Amino acid sequence: MRTIVFAAAVVAIAGAAAVGLPGTAWQPIESSFNGYAGETYPMEPAIPWDGMWGTNHQYVGSDGANTRAWLATGPGPHTPESAAQNAGANGIYMWLKQGSTLYAKWDFGWDITRAWSAIRLTSVDTGTSWILPIDRLDGDFTAIPGAGYSFTTAYEGSGINGTRRVWWNFNAADVPTTTALYTIEAYGVVPEPSSLLLLALGALFLRRKVN
Repeated sequence: MRTIVFAAAVVAIAGAAAVGLPGTAWQPIESSFNGYAGETYPMEPAIPWDGMWGTNHQYVGSDGANTRAWLATGPGPHTPESAAQNAGANGIYMWLKQGSTLYAKWDFGWDITRAWSAIRLTSVDTGTSWILPIDRLDGDFTAIPGAGYSFTTAYEGSGINGTRRVWWNFNAADVPTTTALYTIEAYGVVPEPSSLLLLALGALFLRRKVN
């Protein structure tokens, strides 16, 4: 009997994980070079990159995963491939400075279901990394307690929404004030084990009640 109950619990946990995990859809992370004050569009003169397609606004693609690991972003679709002024746009780097902000938005022409937590920026020059928690939320989100970096709350957005944005602020005191290249990683959001266990026990209880 114990073996049967244990097996049912394992199946329930697997089912809960498969059905209830946060969204991992591809979504770009964009930069606002001058922070919440914005940047000059289509060409920000303080960004030392010519860009492509008439703009040097930087955005790098991010694939999510329910892994509790740091996930590399890029390459591209519109970030420099090197420090060269005329670098191509299929890169993994982004020009940033102290006070720059980064954001993800939902105003594209397709449905995006994606949960976000912290991101990590690493200096190409020094190898120093900074972990940026979510700094601001615009619009509606679903909170997922314990699913983010260091078991903080993650936030999921779904559907097309012209005002929804999640923001990160690169404003730590030890961030260089000079413009430099950074790589960006996103944290893989997944519910904490206790949440999955509660889902599993609930599923097991309902199954036993029906039987």
